[in-house]
Amino acid sequence: MALHLNLLHEAISEQRQRQRDPLKIGMMVVAGIGALLFLYYGWNAYRTLEIRSRLSAVESDWAKVEPKVTTAQKRAAELTNIINTTRVLDVLIEDRFYWAPFMQKLSRCVAPNAQLTSMEGSVTDDNKAVTVTIEGVSAGRPEGRSAAEDLRQLLIEQLGQNSLGIQTRTAPSGQSASETGDLIVDKITPGSPAAEAQLQKDDIIRKFDGHDVKSFSELLGLASQVESKKRVEFEILRDGKSTKVTAQIKDHPVDYSDVKVQFKTLEDLDTIVNVGGTTMAMARYVLTVNFNTHPSANPAATPSAARTPK
Repeated sequence: MALHLNLLHEAISEQRQRQRDPLKIGMMVVAGIGALLFLYYGWNAYRTLEIRSRLSAVESDWAKVEPKVTTAQKRAAELTNIINTTRVLDVLIEDRFYWAPFMQKLSRCVAPNAQLTSMEGSVTDDNKAVTVTIEGVSAGRPEGRSAAEDLRQLLIEQLGQNSLGIQTRTAPSGQSASETGDLIVDKITPGSPAAEAQLQKDDIIRKFDGHDVKSFSELLGLASQVESKKRVEFEILRDGKSTKVTAQIKDHPVDYSDVKVQFKTLEDLDTIVNVGGTTMAMARYVLTVNFNTHPSANPAATPSAARTPK
């Protein structure tokens, strides 16, 4: 009987032991998971604190430099506005037509026996095509219109493309070179064909490329017919001695393009004047000057309100 009781007690103990083992295992699993969760959230908390610490340091540094950055941004915006305004002004300045250089060129063309009485000029809206109307009187011999023609040719030479780089002046007697028959050199452009030919001031040009020349208009007319880069011969009178020099015709950079100088009116007057002790006939002329300040200008554009430099 006692043996049976002992066996029953052991069987009951074994059954209870088997019932307690899964519970222990579950508690151990739950404890392990809890430990892992603790470690995970603890690590995240540490990382959060570290990030907050770095963020606080960055915010502190930014607070120190923020006023300078804001000032620099404002200054950059101001400079950008200045640069944009300057670019606009540069475009306006570059595209604008200035009368002073034109007036300077015109003044070089007016001889003592020519006079301007009025001038009107207009510029297109895009400031490229220019139209100028010049009225005046001239005196010459045997006809007053010869001085007006010299003025026209000089304007073409000054405003357009001069292939010679030479200017003539009034003869010593007070008459124009065309009237005395002497084409007298007054100025020479450095680097021009005339400079290459070693022409000098006060030289008298007798012939150009084998043709007699007695006026500047004739010289320009002959030069315009010569092909670029062709060598031509000048026959000149220097210090009373006749000599010959050669030069190569070449194109020069121009300030204006599509230059046209034409007579709108050219008529002789029944008036005689005394210029430098010489009696000369008078003529009245109206010249129309058209040119473009840029090669791409559109001459058909509508002119703006006339501007009349005095």
